[in-house]
Amino acid sequence: MAADTALKDKDFSKAPAVVREAEPVDVEAVAALDARIKSYELAFRMQKSLPEVLDSLVVDLEYLGRDSFMPLFVVLRDGVALDDAMRNKINQAIEAGLSRRFLPNEIFAVAEIPRTLSGKKQELPIKKLLLGQQVEKIINRDAMSNPGCLDWYLAFAKKYLENKRA
Repeated sequence: MAADTALKDKDFSKAPAVVREAEPVDVEAVAALDARIKSYELAFRMQKSLPEVLDSLVVDLEYLGRDSFMPLFVVLRDGVALDDAMRNKINQAIEAGLSRRFLPNEIFAVAEIPRTLSGKKQELPIKKLLLGQQVEKIINRDAMSNPGCLDWYLAFAKKYLENKRA
């Protein structure tokens, strides 16, 4: 019996009717996925069009009912300064490659992007750090390939959170 006729020959009249409601959408998971796609897409497109940018990390600090804050951290080639002209160039590359929606609120030059031992960017721990979570609970320095860079992000998070409270 062919597969397409096998279903036609079945008697479904004896099967109880089952109505299944749609699964609830996990808004946080969708937002996290959107932010993750945004981060990788932004980094890929920007670095592809800007040879001055060696590496980057963006985190989207979305707050329910409040404005979000999206900082972009960039590692620049030696001799390249993060001045207004470079900021404009980065923003133009993001806008051309994605859209204005993905423009960061601020851009910061950093020495390194924090990475795991396997080389993955530590986007979520940096986001949690900027949201005020305790570093001991979110980042294991022993699991980082470049733990020395974490001190800059700790100081940045402390200053950011102090300014936010003020």
